[in-house]
Amino acid sequence: MINIENRNKSLIIKDFLDNLKDEDIFISTLVEIKDSYYYVNNFGEEIFSKVLEELKISLGKCLKSYSFIYKEKKILLISKVDNSLRIRTQFKRIKRKFKRVNFTQNSSFNFSNLEFYIGITIDNKNNLIKNSSMALSFAKKKNIKSMVFSKKLIKNVKDDEKKRKKEFEIKKAVLKGQVMPFYQKIIDNNTLDVFKYEALARIKFKDKTLNPDIFMPAVKNLKLEDKFTREILKKVFSDVYEIKKIQAASINININDITNKNTIELIRTLLKIYGGQSITFEIIETIGVEDYSILLDFTSMIKEYNSSISIDDFGSGHSGYEHLINLEIDYLKIDGKFIKNIKNNLKTQSLIKGLCNFSKEHNIKVIAEFVEDQDTFNLLKNIGVEFSQGYFFGKPTNIIKGNIWDI
Repeated sequence: MINIENRNKSLIIKDFLDNLKDEDIFISTLVEIKDSYYYVNNFGEEIFSKVLEELKISLGKCLKSYSFIYKEKKILLISKVDNSLRIRTQFKRIKRKFKRVNFTQNSSFNFSNLEFYIGITIDNKNNLIKNSSMALSFAKKKNIKSMVFSKKLIKNVKDDEKKRKKEFEIKKAVLKGQVMPFYQKIIDNNTLDVFKYEALARIKFKDKTLNPDIFMPAVKNLKLEDKFTREILKKVFSDVYEIKKIQAASINININDITNKNTIELIRTLLKIYGGQSITFEIIETIGVEDYSILLDFTSMIKEYNSSISIDDFGSGHSGYEHLINLEIDYLKIDGKFIKNIKNNLKTQSLIKGLCNFSKEHNIKVIAEFVEDQDTFNLLKNIGVEFSQGYFFGKPTNIIKGNIWDI
């Protein structure tokens, strides 16, 4: 082990690498103390630097490596590859030895509490620092102890960078209010008139319109769900009552919305301003509710303003029958998975027919979604379903020509 004395650290490392042979292969291990800023803030920069220096010496001895302080708060360890051992074995040995580092006893700092992030690579001298830095950064980002550089890691880093850029653009779009409702027809099965429209959230992203399966993971990850929901609520109410783009709308609502004070206050304000007769709140059937009184309070509030309640995706989870029994439901929307195969499944037909009979007894209207052809529509109408929604009647859109929907 060679311990390089403390002078201009970046020049020391550069000089060291310049003197290595191009054809030789080395293992580079880059180490960072986890929560290093905590130790700096609590013990001071001077003590932390001494700790880092002692750690550098101890790790160098243990791993039989050249050791350096790198960029003030990291330790760089470089050792020549042992050609008698498999590379995987050498990586495992480095990780194993990390657990057995012996520090000198004259330090006032408790080393036993230290945890590390470690980035490891094997390469020639030109790529050692770059690749071990990439491995270390990825380990920190994923909050794992160590990462070995590989082609797969490069792909993961590139994928993470793409994800980060997409999340940044989506965040910018949400904060700028580039959230918009698209509307899909809900048809009265008897008259074939448009009964109302379901509001489906979209984001205007540059020259594209993004669907929820693309943007919702980012919205959730960025904790922008509340902001997003409130933007949609305001625009739907405006479309119904101010612009009069549509005569009535259904809005999806989930347990996070119902338990969010700001969202509930906005709904209350919108209902006070506009009234609620033309608005239906679709409660997602799968939502879990620990305190059912919260849901009862919400439904009671919107009923005061003559809004309607619908259970969305009925049959997709375990909560639907509880909602059906305990809430004042106006509509029940059958989950699309039942509708897709209904033509070839007599049990499903019987199930939905029974559901329609139950609903009629309790003055609940039944809506079928994912209706995509004439035969499915005819079958649903004949077994008692009152309303239909699906591509057979038109895709979601926000395009208007005059007062006529271009669907």
